[in-house]
Amino acid sequence: MGACIILTPVIITAWPMLAAAVTSAAVAAGFTMERQAKAAANLNSVDLTMENMDVVGESLGHDQQITIKRDGVILTFSRDAAGQFKTQARGSQSQAELETIGREMAGKIIQQYVYRRLNQELANQGFEAIEEEQAADQTIHLHVRRYPM
Repeated sequence: MGACIILTPVIITAWPMLAAAVTSAAVAAGFTMERQAKAAANLNSVDLTMENMDVVGESLGHDQQITIKRDGVILTFSRDAAGQFKTQARGSQSQAELETIGREMAGKIIQQYVYRRLNQELANQGFEAIEEEQAADQTIHLHVRRYPM
């Protein structure tokens, strides 16, 4: 017996879930968290737009940002006073390399955020995770069960 669950994103979570998703994805990818984005001269910069990243960005308050760093690449995820979500990659690498690194990391953050949010919602609905698999392409397969009440 199988089931297909279609989840519409209802974002009621706030900063803690986003921070946990960013931290988890960043550490797994070898990044470190930065307290303050330092202004650095002569760095290339790429602003990224990604599908579904705005869903994650809704959890970030106005004028807040999260900055991570690895091997001279600085990624900043922020939301300005007008509410626009922005992702920026900076470093000495070419703009194409920065874009690749930024998109890869943003994808991991989206995956971690959705994974945590999904687990929270499933638990709220009385489901229990019985098995979890991660495929070679980094796809996560989550098998759940709900016992009758």
